[in-house]
Amino acid sequence: MKKLGLKGASWDSIILSFSKALSLLFSILSAKILSTGLSLEGYGTYAQANLVMTAGTSIILLGLGDALAYYFNTKKKEIDDSLRCKIINTVFFIECVLGIILASAIVIGQDFIAG
Repeated sequence: MKKLGLKGASWDSIILSFSKALSLLFSILSAKILSTGLSLEGYGTYAQANLVMTAGTSIILLGLGDALAYYFNTKKKEIDDSLRCKIINTVFFIECVLGIILASAIVIGQDFIAG
């Protein structure tokens, strides 16, 4: 009989599932705490800020997170290590620049967003 081991991808999957479940639990708890602790206007402001950040993050990500995971984890012979590192660094740079642009747009347009 084959012994089941928790190595490699199976261990990573368990850790990922646990972290996603923990993240979901914390988001439910924070929503409950904030909804009971804040006024309706305060919670609405929090929800609006959270919506702006979530939408902005989704827009600037543009699937580059998946590309980053692909190139970071690939060990194919068609792509040498120097090219792989250049691609990874380029994706990180693009994400940093887009993040700074998003943060600047939120700060500049905060009156418009609040209105």
